[in-house]
Amino acid sequence: STATVPDAVDKSMLALERKGRTAILCCIDGVLCGMLGIADPIKAEAACTVQYLEGCGIQVYMVTGDNWVTARAIAEQVGITRVLAEVLPANKAEKVMELQEQGLVVAMVGDGIND
Repeated sequence: STATVPDAVDKSMLALERKGRTAILCCIDGVLCGMLGIADPIKAEAACTVQYLEGCGIQVYMVTGDNWVTARAIAEQVGITRVLAEVLPANKAEKVMELQEQGLVVAMVGDGIND
């Protein structure tokens, strides 16, 4: 069964996503009983690395399975302006090929879990 998500909870979810967290709703027997906001910590050197690469003329893209709101929030924190969100792990290679078809040379860095 599906739970109804009240407007107040929906707004709270959006607030979490705007902070770069993924909102997870918890239900028991179709009744909404809780919400969690989870996030991977951003490495301290991420922003300066992005800035350095961009300064070298390298275009930095973030390709992520996160939703667009969360993805944009995380990208903003580290200075990435090119974002591809809601990309399943199996489709990330396809996104790399699309960039290559545009004539870009692509190097990819992943978390080693599903990239």
